[in-house]
Amino acid sequence: MTMHEIVIATQNPGKVAELRALLADLPVRVLGLGDVGGTLPEPEETGRTFEDNAAIKALTYASWTGMACLADDSGLEVDALGGAPGVDSAWYAYASEAEAKSLSREVRDAANNERLLRELEGVPLDRRGARFVCCMVVAGFAVGNTPQVDQGGRLPAVQRVDVAGSSHGTASGPKRTGDLPHWELPNQTYHVTFRLRAGTLTPAERQVVLDACLHWQGVRALVHALVVMPDHVHMIVRLIGPYTLPALMHSIKSYSSQEIQKMRGQSGSLWQREYYDRIIRGQEQQERTYRYIEENPVKEGLVEKPGEYLFLWRQVCGRLEAAPPDGAPIVLAVSRGTFDGRIGEQPRVPAGVNGFGYDPLFLVGPECGVTSAELPPARKNQLSHRAAAAREIARQIRTLVAR
Repeated sequence: MTMHEIVIATQNPGKVAELRALLADLPVRVLGLGDVGGTLPEPEETGRTFEDNAAIKALTYASWTGMACLADDSGLEVDALGGAPGVDSAWYAYASEAEAKSLSREVRDAANNERLLRELEGVPLDRRGARFVCCMVVAGFAVGNTPQVDQGGRLPAVQRVDVAGSSHGTASGPKRTGDLPHWELPNQTYHVTFRLRAGTLTPAERQVVLDACLHWQGVRALVHALVVMPDHVHMIVRLIGPYTLPALMHSIKSYSSQEIQKMRGQSGSLWQREYYDRIIRGQEQQERTYRYIEENPVKEGLVEKPGEYLFLWRQVCGRLEAAPPDGAPIVLAVSRGTFDGRIGEQPRVPAGVNGFGYDPLFLVGPECGVTSAELPPARKNQLSHRAAAAREIARQIRTLVAR
């Protein structure tokens, strides 16, 4: 992907200014939606995670503008409430987002805070762990797949864009990188499985494998779903640009093998020499594969529910296209930042004027001496979940630009 400009996909001018400042060191021009075609409608945020909603916005605005777009979604998670308010943070006290948006920010904030404190009545401070979460997503176009836009910055109604010389790609036959044949087609999504030679992985070792699989995320590959089981790994992955599946698998297996054997004080190969890959064709197969990966830990008796397994990772629900239409945007980078603390008890909270939303209730951890609304603005911005997410997304954007 060639990225010289990136659009902050929000209609909020304050958020545009904030993100411009956080991304000021990037070697790209940071624009607002107003710079690329005026007012655009806001897409409906139907996701149930911050990542989902950020991706919905980034992908939608990238489709409309034909440019790389960055969107974010944020909110508060409280452990004692099972992660609520979560994606409903802005309208927690209301029946719908529309009802909340009809009121002023001050009225909404007061009602949301009142409900949160009411639901935490009787919960001791040491069980009021909470965090502000911000997820950022960059959506754009693969190398050679950037659509042509008109002078107004909009996509033409109908167009075809070739990817690496061919919109769909052809294969003369399977390639052999070992004992098994491996099909390689450009612009495809694969279900890949690889296994240990013997034994099982400890939780710490599974984390090493998870990290290795995600090391090239947004640079060489887009991992859509991933589960690291005690003795094998399943992954849904799409390659970016010229990078090949054999090269990616060699990188993952080589690095994780070295690190884990080092932890064990041993040497030698950890993984079986081969891996199994299948090209995912169509939405039905894609959804079936995703369900299989998600349910694998449950079927093996490791957890009761998929979301409870620590070594299951997913990108964005509903955006796992095996072959996106010509010119369609894809997710290029994802980041997540958190700001940890606790929800205070009355009468200590609410307190402070340097914030909004849940800031007057949020005791900054681990000391819990002040609320985030009592912090000096500069210090609050430095510690914030949004700043943490912006730092990570900036690192990924820099890598994309360099590539």
